[in-house]
Amino acid sequence: MAKPQPRAAQKAGENARDIILAATRAEFAEQGFNGARVDRIAARSG
Repeated sequence: MAKPQPRAAQKAGENARDIILAATRAEFAEQGFNGARVDRIAARSG
């Protein structure tokens, strides 16, 4: 069973997920399914 995370760590994880998802949406919107690349999503995420 997974160990519960402290609230601050959980919040930081949620923020990181939101940043990655926003970068992913932008990449797919601009490049389309066939043109989207993980390295560009990572660069957009910071």
